[in-house]
Formats: sequence, C-alpha cells, structure tokens
Amino acid sequence: MRIRMLAPVALLTAGLAACTSAVPLSTPTPTPTFEPRAAAPVNTAAEIVGTWTLVDPSDGMSATITLRDSGMWEGAYECGGINGEWASLGDAFLAMSWGGDMGCIDNIDPQPSLEWVEKTERIVASEDGWTLTDAAGAVTGSLTGGTLESEPPQDEPIQPLPQGFTVGHVEGRWAPIVETPGDSYVEFGTGVWQSSDGCNGNGGRWVDLGGGYLLATPSSISTMIGCENVPVAEWVGAARTAGFDDEQLVLFDSRGVELGRLIAAT
Repeated sequence: MRIRMLAPVALLTAGLAACTSAVPLSTPTPTPTFEPRAAAPVNTAAEIVGTWTLVDPSDGMSATITLRDSGMWEGAYECGGINGEWASLGDAFLAMSWGGDMGCIDNIDPQPSLEWVEKTERIVASEDGWTLTDAAGAVTGSLTGGTLESEPPQDEPIQPLPQGFTVGHVEGRWAPIVETPGDSYVEFGTGVWQSSDGCNGNGGRWVDLGGGYLLATPSSISTMIGCENVPVAEWVGAARTAGFDDEQLVLFDSRGVELGRLIAAT
C-alpha cells in the first residue's frame, strides 16, 4: 500500500481549480449515432453499501472500509483514517481518495495514493463478498466480511436515455448552456473528469459504459470562491446517462430527470 497524504483542501484543489487560466484542452467532436436504447445495467450500489474488510493484493495490507450511500467512503488503516468518494453501476466500480489523518500522509503530495483506488474499474460478486479488478480483469482488492446497512437504499432501476436522444462520444471539454455560463465547464478526459462552476474547481473519475450509460464519482472537494456557481460538478456526479440532442450533450440522473445541457467548448 502506498499512502501519500493530506495537505489543506486548498492545496488539494489547486490542481482542479478552474478559476485559474486553464491549459486549452481537447474540443469534443460529437458524432451521434442512432443506436437503440440499451437495457440498463443492474444497479449493484445498494448491495455494497456497508462496512467491509478490504485486502489490497499489492502489499497484502488490510483495512476496514465503509461505503456510504452518500457516495463517500471511509477507511481505517494502521496509519489512521483515509476517505474519498465512490460510485458503482452494473459491474463498474470507481473510487477516489482525497483526505485523511496526518499519520497517513507526507507533505509532498496532498492526495493519498492507494493501489485499489487508482486501478479498480470493475466489481464482481464472490463467495464471501466482492472482488475488485482493473479493466483487464487483474484483481485490485477484495471486500469480505461485510456488515450491510440496516436499512439499505432502495435498488431503483436506472432509466435509459429518453426517446429522441442519440448516443455519441462525450470526451472533451463542454460548456453549460445557461444564461450566465462565465468560465464554467466540464472536461471528460481519459478516465478522469474535471470541471469548474465558474471559479471553483472539481473533478473525479468516470467511465463510459456504452449505450448512453456513464458512471462518475461524485466530488465533494472544491475551492470556495464566490461566483456564478453553475453546478456542473453536481450534474456529472449524479449523471447515469448522457445523450445528444443535435449537438447538445444532455446529462440525466438515474430516474431519467434532465440535469443540464452543454455544448462543445471552443
């Protein structure tokens, strides 16, 4: 287990903050295709909310991990506590780590680095819990001995894209279609996303699940500067499908409720 850790939140979010002049990123080239709406992935998240023993095969170290319904996770390690965000849909599982106790950190890199967090993309049921793997199927961790929440969240089905929306590529930078967009944007990069509400940066991990479905970790860390505050990060963290209305990228939550519209940023 490699652990590097926390400095004040301002240091952690400096790299995400969009109030600085960002380096120009790739411009999206949406290519909508008229594909049929795919069946929704099974929502496994409700089955894994609870407390587990996590074993990291990279070093054999174990920790007690609690996965909260809010999308937060907390880990009890020998060095102290570490926490972050997580999301799961179907066999996809993503996590981020962002904070923890001083005993687990150094002052060089403010963000904790954990093998299972950085590499896990899939989750598979096992005899005594769940197995975490990377995209190629290599084991990145195991969750065993689970104590589930006494009242687990309802396992509501994920609604597919509404009729009339097409499936396309969402990689690249997008600007929200709002009355006062300011400098707000979201950038979908390779496996990671970053955004700004106009002056506060945010980000996380994401994956395209195909058929218009996507999964992104929520993000609760940002700088705190007053501005127009377009809630782009909230849209991304809550989105479970993404489709195109002509050249507009439209994000929907698990119930099929529209969260926001964006257009390719130039």
